[in-house]
Formats: sequence, C-alpha cells, structure tokens
Amino acid sequence: MFFRLEDLFVNHIDQLDEDLKQTLSLKETNKLLLSQVMYCLQPAVRSDITVFNLNSDNDLSETIFRSICQCKLINFEYFFFNQI
Repeated sequence: MFFRLEDLFVNHIDQLDEDLKQTLSLKETNKLLLSQVMYCLQPAVRSDITVFNLNSDNDLSETIFRSICQCKLINFEYFFFNQI
C-alpha cells in the first residue's frame, strides 16, 4: 500500500512545522523542507541515517567516511544478492 508523506505524518505536521521554525530560526518553512524532513523521519529511512554527536570523541570526517563505507557495503550487498 502506498502512502504519501503527508498521510503518514498527518497528526504531526503542525508540530513538525513549528519545531522546524524554532530549530532553524525561520519565520516560515516551505513545503520542500517539510517534505525532506518527513522523508528522513520514515522508519525505513531513519534507520540508515548516521547521527554525529558533538559531545563524542569521534572525528566528524571519520563519521562521514564510515557512513559512506556503510552505504557502499549495503549497495554492494543489494547488487550482489539480486544478481543470483
């Protein structure tokens, strides 16, 4: 079954819009920004997002590199197992 992003977040769009305005110091959010954030909040997508903690001892470039490697590995596995 296919759902639009707005359908998935229908009960939370107003709160999400308000939170974005406060977090990003915006007077208004646009529909594209709201759609991008809703896309990232989907459970299937959210699980693949790497979060960087400023309070950790990890280096940002190391975190980015690790994320790229993980993405490449996932793509390789997907390609490899779909060829069989």
